[in-house]
Amino acid sequence: CSSDLAHEWCCGHDAIGYKLLEENLCEHLVLTDKFFEASEFCKLTAALNDLDCVTVYNVDGLEKLPSTEKWDLFVANPPWRFMPMPNEPQTPDDLRKMVDPDWAVHKNMWAHLPGYLAKNADIYLYEDTRFSSENTWKKYIAAAGLELLSVHRKFGVEPKTGYVMHLTNKE
Repeated sequence: CSSDLAHEWCCGHDAIGYKLLEENLCEHLVLTDKFFEASEFCKLTAALNDLDCVTVYNVDGLEKLPSTEKWDLFVANPPWRFMPMPNEPQTPDDLRKMVDPDWAVHKNMWAHLPGYLAKNADIYLYEDTRFSSENTWKKYIAAAGLELLSVHRKFGVEPKTGYVMHLTNKE
């Protein structure tokens, strides 16, 4: 899959997006994260590597991006559970990376994503089977006018509970 414009949402330090550039899977990369430190790290990485093909936004929610953005490829590794887990790290940084109370971040993404997608865009979302499945997102996918193409399972560290949904925008 090759695209002109890719977007990594909830990018953190942006390992995924910069890998897309490295592998020539996109010509321009848009990165967004609501945390200032993450956005600044992405800007520093782009500057240190003379990557003028990278745009970084420090925003909370897709609706705050310019309406002119249109992506051929959208990838995300958002907070993938709706509650903290007992016996796991509970620092504020751990919680912000892993917990999406009431799926509020996801609901915002599903509500606003269609307006930023180019026709036939590819969407890849990483989630965790301990907290959700493709059925969890079924009504949001339908409401967004997206089509679920496939689900790839057994990602992540042991016990490999991660899954990736591949969707497309047919409009």
